[in-house]
Amino acid sequence: MEQEDAQSYSRRFILILVTIATFLNPFTGSAINLALPAIGVEFSADAATLAWISSAYLLSSVIFLLPAGRLGDSRGRVTVFMIGIVVYTAGSLLTIFTPTIGLLLVFRFVQGMGGAMIYANSVALITHLYPPGERGYAIGLNTTAVYAGLSLGPFLGGALTQFLGWRSIFIVTALLAVPVLSYAGKFPAFLNERQCERFDVAGLVLSSALIFCLFLGLASATTAAGAVLLAASLLLGAAFFRVERRQQSPLLPVSLLEKNRVFAASNGAALINYSATFAVGFLLSLYLQYIRGYEPVAAGTAAPRLVCLFLQSISGATNPSPQAPCSWSSRSSRSSSPRWRAALPTGCSPGT
Repeated sequence: MEQEDAQSYSRRFILILVTIATFLNPFTGSAINLALPAIGVEFSADAATLAWISSAYLLSSVIFLLPAGRLGDSRGRVTVFMIGIVVYTAGSLLTIFTPTIGLLLVFRFVQGMGGAMIYANSVALITHLYPPGERGYAIGLNTTAVYAGLSLGPFLGGALTQFLGWRSIFIVTALLAVPVLSYAGKFPAFLNERQCERFDVAGLVLSSALIFCLFLGLASATTAAGAVLLAASLLLGAAFFRVERRQQSPLLPVSLLEKNRVFAASNGAALINYSATFAVGFLLSLYLQYIRGYEPVAAGTAAPRLVCLFLQSISGATNPSPQAPCSWSSRSSRSSSPRWRAALPTGCSPGT
């Protein structure tokens, strides 16, 4: 079948479409952080409520990520991927016209559902589309789109918010989804193959309850209710682990975490990394705009400079001034090892 479809599709074109869709999630997530103060002013929302604009999306994404991947296997990856694009775009369009903060949170939750369907199937599509010898290039390009979205989001989100209003972020998101939807028929049939498997309903219920309790428990960890929710999440986690080990088609193959240490360690490292950095964009946006009085565009460009200043302070730089935030003293340059320099973000190179 793959040979029959070979003349009717372009792998590079399909990769571009998948990469555009992959770009949507991180771009919107990082861009909306710069719009939070403007949203707060329009809806008279406090910081705790504004935090749920990002958290509602994140909660929905985490709950539906595993089910979306399993549905892609059983119902067709292209089908679930395209449904994700439709749901994500619908959430964006509804957000443009939202009249209240409550509806905004609901629509962000809807966006998270679509984002989970996109993210859970994008790499699977690329892996099935490209042979082993070419997958590194294709997956690397897809990963680049993720970090391009994270990097461009703050600046573009700040610019859109300042000059066109915060709703324009979702207009851009909807427009980016149009070409993916327009060329849905270009995806070859072999990418939409289905596997006859029973859906793990028990795993879905347990994982959803686990994530919900853990999420709300962490959000209110200093209260008695938070402690109860965290305890419940531990019990649900143990039950989920036990059920998944007995399932023939589990939502999460826990045996993979037990047998493949590299896979388990990689996921653990990613969890620590994103847990430590996810809140930075939210906090910096509020700090720079509420406390420092920055406009959205300035706030969107200031974050990298603050990171550079922090790196200078811990590396022994002698001139960590805001006027030259990414210049290093000669002493720091001589004492910095190549490995340390390689760990610096782009733009923070030692000076001469």
